[in-house]
Amino acid sequence: MENTFLTQKANGEKILISELLAAPPSDEVLAELFPYSKNSKPHITQLGLKILKLRLDGKDNEEAGKELGLTRNQVEGRFQNIKAKFERGPIPDYIELDSPALRRLRGLEVTFTEGYMKLSELLRDMPSDQELKEFAIMRGNVPGFGTKRMLNHEDLILVQKKQAVKRNATIARELGVRPESVRFRLMWIQNVLKRKLGVQIDLPDLFPFEADEAG
Repeated sequence: MENTFLTQKANGEKILISELLAAPPSDEVLAELFPYSKNSKPHITQLGLKILKLRLDGKDNEEAGKELGLTRNQVEGRFQNIKAKFERGPIPDYIELDSPALRRLRGLEVTFTEGYMKLSELLRDMPSDQELKEFAIMRGNVPGFGTKRMLNHEDLILVQKKQAVKRNATIARELGVRPESVRFRLMWIQNVLKRKLGVQIDLPDLFPFEADEAG
């Protein structure tokens, strides 16, 4: 596989970052794929790619450390180094960033063809917190890559309540919160659906306000 990557480079072919993450080549091969210069620090290493893959899969530093026999701090240092490389460092033209999270990190466009595409589909299936976490990761929303809280099952329940033609004040009484907090949470949910998850709001009456208001 290592020779395949070098052959692809020699032939001017695209090398998918997902392939490099799935089978990280040796440091020697990576040095040829990501030539070192003053503007390309830090180095891309095999261990760095292994850590990056685990983090992209949703593992935290402690979980990644257990898999790799490293301490949490060792993982954190190496993760921050390789994250900085993909966020700000030069990436060779022949490396294709097909990872949604890395594309987001780089400020590149992210498009989706799989998973939930419409809000009505989410409300139909009402996925669990774990399923929503996996969906968010698939869409490039990974902890440690600029993503904070993501959509959860309780958020969908709130939208269901709104779908039942309930007023914000009624929902607030049921939840024991202020009506303003219900409105702001609905605004936040709309923003996350559209901007983070790429989910079409096909039930517009649930959100009678602009997503931009969510900040």
